[in-house]
Amino acid sequence: MSQVTIRQLTDDERFIVSRDLMSYAFRSTPPLPSLEEWSQPDYMKNAAILGLFREEKPLACVAYSTMIQNVRGKLYPNAAVWGVVTHPAARRNGYSRQILNALMHHMHEAGIPFSNLYPFRESFYDRLGYTTFPQTRTVRIPAESFAPLLRKELKGHVELTSNSDGFSTQKAYLAHQHQQTHGMALDPSAKSYGHTSWQATATIGGEPRAMMLYTITGEEEDREMEVPCFFYDDSPGKYLLLAWFARHIDQVKHVKLHLPPTEFPETWLPDLRPMIQAEEAPMARIITVAGIGGLNCGAGEFSARISDPICPWNNGSYHFASIDGTLHVNATTQADCQLTIQGLTALVYGTHDPETFALREWGDSSPELQVRLRTMFTPQLPYLYSRY
Repeated sequence: MSQVTIRQLTDDERFIVSRDLMSYAFRSTPPLPSLEEWSQPDYMKNAAILGLFREEKPLACVAYSTMIQNVRGKLYPNAAVWGVVTHPAARRNGYSRQILNALMHHMHEAGIPFSNLYPFRESFYDRLGYTTFPQTRTVRIPAESFAPLLRKELKGHVELTSNSDGFSTQKAYLAHQHQQTHGMALDPSAKSYGHTSWQATATIGGEPRAMMLYTITGEEEDREMEVPCFFYDDSPGKYLLLAWFARHIDQVKHVKLHLPPTEFPETWLPDLRPMIQAEEAPMARIITVAGIGGLNCGAGEFSARISDPICPWNNGSYHFASIDGTLHVNATTQADCQLTIQGLTALVYGTHDPETFALREWGDSSPELQVRLRTMFTPQLPYLYSRY
């Protein structure tokens, strides 16, 4: 029987193995990119990459990049999983599951309590302990719909730079949003966020109050302003950016925004006529239950027996208590209910009501306990923001 081994890739091997497998799966090939091209991006240089080998032939690989994520007001290390791939000759043998199991062990040993990913199939990752976030949305609005804002006297102004020239401002403003946006994850070592784009910063009284990144694409008759990043502190800042769209009505036909699930663009102005399409939903997972203390939560306490067949270090009973509004997690011998790792993850991120857990086979909390769970972990709409 052929021996299967899984190990972390190092030195040049990490680029060779990942290029051959990931390029075939995710790019137009042939040809394969050169090793120099493949190894150049910072995300490749900084990622932890695992490879699965059968008789020393690489058949699967997976990677994660360490990010920092806001979970209910506290910043935690987070593993952003990407590049899950198996050689076509080795598919349907369970290798993806095996290497992802090994990856989660690696995250745990690295002290990373949370993980996120964009799934190729939700049900596959659900079985591995991940739960689904609300979908973000792509919104396409005719540029001329913003014309009424040209008649408004708005305080402040918009400063335009390229995102490379203004990256320090961009990084500072996103760090500010990071502190207050539940679910948001950023790469702390990033030297840029995404491709070259314009950066528009709404400034009032000398302070940035809103910021967006955008590109202008398409042919002359159908140009479009695409906005992958749109953040604001308050309405004055937001409407300065919306008025910036109005200044382009003779240049672009549509504005296409990528927005969090908390945003309702149909309420911004009358007659916007937005065309709204749901985007791919990310998923999240708790990697280490003992490491999630410190986040903000409502009053209350409970104990639960956690089951996690993929990460056995999580199996056991834990006491979860709010002390001065902060979650404390300790091992215990008591249990008010049973929770799977999916159920606990859904509670922490606020994405699912505990009343649904029995149907999902995520737990068996009583109606009385469900009231306490909702008080401690209020419903939330997490916004991951980063795409990978």
